[in-house]
Amino acid sequence: MVYISINVDPDAVIPVEYRIYVILGILILLVSVITEFVLMISYMAFSVPKNKYLNDSSKFVWVLLLWFLNVFAVPIYWYKYIRDK
Repeated sequence: MVYISINVDPDAVIPVEYRIYVILGILILLVSVITEFVLMISYMAFSVPKNKYLNDSSKFVWVLLLWFLNVFAVPIYWYKYIRDK
C-alpha cells in the first residue's frame, strides 16, 4: 500500500493490477481493528474485574489503559496476566 501511495497519482483510477492489494490491505486493517476492539472490551469486562492479582486501584488503571492506550495495553496485559495462566 505504501508503494501504491507513492507511485500512483491520487486522482487516477487504481490500476487493475493493484486493486487486489488495496482490497487485501483494507480487509487486513478491518480484521485487526475488530480484533483489537473485541480484545479490549473482553479484557475490560471479564478479565480485569476477576483478576485476583490486582487491587481496586490497579484494576481502575488497567481499565483506563485498555480504553485509551489499547494498542499498547492489550499485548502487555495479555503477556502479564493471561499468558501465564
